[in-house]
Amino acid sequence: MKMNKKLLTIIFMGLFNTKTLAEISSLASNIEAYLTKKPNISTIYHVATPNKVLAQGPSSSLKSKNKQIIARRLQIQTIEITKTMTAAAIMLLHEQNKLRLNDPIIQHIPAHDWPNSQPPAWANQATIHHLLSHRTGMASYRYNNKYYIDFDAKIDEQTFKRKVLGYAANKVLFYGIDQVVYASATDYFILGMIIENISKQPLNVFFKENLFKPLDMHNTFLPSFKQNLNDLTSKDKQVSYKPLLPFGDGGVVSAVEDIYKWNMALHTMKIVSKASYDQMTQAHSAIDTCCQFSDITLNMLKQLGYKEPCAKQEWVEVNYGYGLYIIPLASNRKEILYCISPESYFGEEAWYLPTKNISIVLATNQAKPEEETMNMTSRLRNQILNLIYK
Repeated sequence: MKMNKKLLTIIFMGLFNTKTLAEISSLASNIEAYLTKKPNISTIYHVATPNKVLAQGPSSSLKSKNKQIIARRLQIQTIEITKTMTAAAIMLLHEQNKLRLNDPIIQHIPAHDWPNSQPPAWANQATIHHLLSHRTGMASYRYNNKYYIDFDAKIDEQTFKRKVLGYAANKVLFYGIDQVVYASATDYFILGMIIENISKQPLNVFFKENLFKPLDMHNTFLPSFKQNLNDLTSKDKQVSYKPLLPFGDGGVVSAVEDIYKWNMALHTMKIVSKASYDQMTQAHSAIDTCCQFSDITLNMLKQLGYKEPCAKQEWVEVNYGYGLYIIPLASNRKEILYCISPESYFGEEAWYLPTKNISIVLATNQAKPEEETMNMTSRLRNQILNLIYK
């Protein structure tokens, strides 16, 4: 899979039934005007309703290079979007009565799956709900694409899974179960194993048949463990991009148009039932996240009725649902942010604004330091939010 690490791609779309066509055109032109002032950012944007593309095109820096088609074909590896897919997959199994959210982990990851057939005591106490809401307190087996377990290019997928379980079992829980949100990658890795054990299918097959194919997401897939392992462990200096080992906690590769299909289908309840969606978007707990909002955006949130004052101007306390971050607003209105994932080589954000019925997706696969990548996506996101709510 080839990736253009110099391209920042933004896909910005929605239902816009709260705005007139003239206002939409003005919004699109304002976004283009902003991007034109940023010649160092190669950007493609796309504005659409579910049935009609309202505006699309590259920023001026790309027009001369004739790269309009890249917006549809660029593929990025996702982290938080993958976790949302994992959460939705769990809810599908829940709807089929194949699991309960209060099932303990040990019920679906039996003793023989754990190293030496010795599951930790907390596997009898922590439930699927705790995994979904990041309330297990488990240590994370990786940070971005830095892993805290030893492996080499010869390891097979099953051995790797057992190593992750062993790492979790041998680490003391950072916090008590159901007390504090800690966004551990291990939580969603174990959820991926639960999906496989219940469905009797590899996770990539389950995703394809139950999520991607029904939504015609033809440019989306969960890569093979072996291929990503080869790239991750390569000593070839030409391989600067180090992908994740793909599973329930990250690694789905998708194109921007497919991410739009996913975002809109999820929030219009075409993937899971309303009951499941309500559980996914319920504020199960509070968590600090580095949204890096501008002062203008913070003021906008206050005008909308944001409940919590910001102790730090660049940090906003939000709630966490199942695979979703939720910004609490007044009168139970919810502005949902479900991914801010500034990785070393790629970043992603996907928003849904229920009061506006608008979806926003930002993605970059530029090879930049984490802070620089995050600043880039946050500046563009702030600009878009300010244009929407001005």
